[in-house]
Amino acid sequence: MVLFAGGCYAQTPGKEVYNDMFKWRIKIPNEFVNMTAEEYAANQKKGADALEQTVNSKIENHSKPIFVFKSDQLHYLESNYQPYDVKTDGDYSASCRIVNEAVYDTFKKQMNGAQIDSVYTSETIDGLTFKVFKISINFPNKMVLTCYMFSRLFTNRDFSVMLMYADKVKGEAMLNAFRKSTFGKK
Repeated sequence: MVLFAGGCYAQTPGKEVYNDMFKWRIKIPNEFVNMTAEEYAANQKKGADALEQTVNSKIENHSKPIFVFKSDQLHYLESNYQPYDVKTDGDYSASCRIVNEAVYDTFKKQMNGAQIDSVYTSETIDGLTFKVFKISINFPNKMVLTCYMFSRLFTNRDFSVMLMYADKVKGEAMLNAFRKSTFGKK
C-alpha cells in the first residue's frame, strides 16, 4: 500500500488518483503499481545518505508523500509536498536551484563514468507554472536514465512531482499523465 497524505485516495493503477489538498487529479499509467512503505523508506534512506555524502551535512527531510508508484527499479513516479514559508525559508526559486544542484552533484558523484546533462526550464500544467529540472544520465553501455523534477509553490506548500525512467515509452506515459493532470486550487 502506498502512503497517501492530505486526503488522497487511489484505486488500482491506471485509475485516477485524487489529492484533496491540491484538488489534483492524475491518471497513473497502467503498468505502475503502488510502492510499499518499506520500499519507499529504503529509497528515501538511500537518497538521503547519498545527498548527505555530497553536501557533507545532515539532510532534514520534511516532505510528506502524496503517492509513490513504480513499474520496476528504473521507472518511478512520486509526488510529495512540504511546508515552505518564504519569510523563513527564503526565495523559492533560489531554494529550488540549490536543491537541484545538490541532486545533480549527487548523481555526478554516484554515477562514475556516466555523462550527465541537466537543464532548468518551466512548464505550464493546467494553467499553473512549474519549475522543471531535468537530468539525463548517459551510461557507457548506451543506457540513458532520465529524471524530471517538477516543483511549484502553492501558498505555503512546496509541491513536487519526480519521475525517473530509462524506457522512453514508460517515460512518455508518466510525463503525459502529469501533463494531463488537473488542479482545482489555483
